[in-house]
Amino acid sequence: MKQCFLTSHGWHIISASLLISLWLVTLAILEYALTEWRFVYINIPEYWQATVFMIILFVIGVTATHITKKHPQPSAAIFVATVVLMILSIIGYTKYLQYQDWLQTFPKIRSVSKKWSIQGDRIAIMGKNFGEPWRSGSVYVGNIEYTIVSWTPTKILIEQPVTGQYGTKPLVIYNHHNKYAELKEFEIKDPSQVLK
Repeated sequence: MKQCFLTSHGWHIISASLLISLWLVTLAILEYALTEWRFVYINIPEYWQATVFMIILFVIGVTATHITKKHPQPSAAIFVATVVLMILSIIGYTKYLQYQDWLQTFPKIRSVSKKWSIQGDRIAIMGKNFGEPWRSGSVYVGNIEYTIVSWTPTKILIEQPVTGQYGTKPLVIYNHHNKYAELKEFEIKDPSQVLK
């Protein structure tokens, strides 16, 4: 029975296991690179997902048929190893999705309109995971809290209040999860030096 099963289905299962493992690993790497490094959000429509799945099935069929002609029966060790690899890939991808959800609670700064300000200046901060407008957070430069003019998940517009404290300090954004992102150097300039 085992001999018959491996002979008739072994290479199909091995091919499917390897392709599914490769697909999950590639998807995780691409998603992480695009969302965390390039700030690009992946939203693959269902029809594209179905298309990719059909292509994978086709490749599995062709690959397994081609291999079966040369090697009618895979070894039990190869069969078990590839199935275990697929199971580990599925578990790993599930853990990655949980990790990715956790990452989305941290704000990330992509750019700022300028890295200094004087009183009354408005600074635009671009990034991600800032939070919705009804759950906005706060922005500090040193211990000075800037006024929030507008707040979206990807853009914050802030205004510097009147202060007598000048110098270069970190700019820190706190979101509603109380997680933060930091720009190491942001300068509060003395208006008398800028406007003279």
